[in-house]
Amino acid sequence: MVETALFTMSGVAWPEGADPLGLWQVEPQLERAFDTRSAVDDRLVWSVALPGDHQLAQVQIAARLQKVTQVQARLEDAERKLGTLSVGTPFAHDQDTAAAALLTEVLVIQQGRTAMASGIDPQRWVDLYHEATALLRQFRRLLLYYGWVETEIAGEFVGLTTIDWSSDYQTAWQDGITADGMRLHLDAVRLALASRQALDRLVTVIVTGALELAVKAGIPGGHVLLLPAVYRYVRTILQQLQELERVS
Repeated sequence: MVETALFTMSGVAWPEGADPLGLWQVEPQLERAFDTRSAVDDRLVWSVALPGDHQLAQVQIAARLQKVTQVQARLEDAERKLGTLSVGTPFAHDQDTAAAALLTEVLVIQQGRTAMASGIDPQRWVDLYHEATALLRQFRRLLLYYGWVETEIAGEFVGLTTIDWSSDYQTAWQDGITADGMRLHLDAVRLALASRQALDRLVTVIVTGALELAVKAGIPGGHVLLLPAVYRYVRTILQQLQELERVS
């Protein structure tokens, strides 16, 4: 019997196979975000397995919702840090590793676009293009595909809600479901929606950041190639902020 709630998502493939916000376990997919194969499903699935103790289940969902709020705040901080990065100036001695890695990538793309004879391995450009387009494909899935939210309590199916992300939804209930079970399922739906909003915000921060860096570096159209590097930077900043909160 489940004692600790399990929060699992599938239908979108992130690099390293992990949720960049650290909110959900990600089920393995046929495709990784930095892969060239197309996905085989057209839905996002958010699965919540809850313990039989309804009060405990409610507490665990509430705690996860609080984590979503914390992630939203970290995204604001990550966006500010991304916006302060300067392109074309010497790296500062106290500059963090994440910023240095991102600005190095900007420099590589900048040099490659202005001088094709820069000595950069052509295969590097092919790989970078594949990484960028694969990540874009995952962003598109996240923003456009409809979602399923399914819950179970103590191993028993409770309900399934389908959402088209335009606020239209339908729920199928297990026969004989109790009012408490319904409330827990609807709480799980709220959690899934809040998590998706946070992921939408993540996409906005990454795409906007890549656009701004491309403009600063004078790389027309280069924002697409910068997406993987900006993604890695934002995820690192989120992890650093989470660690700071943990020790403070």
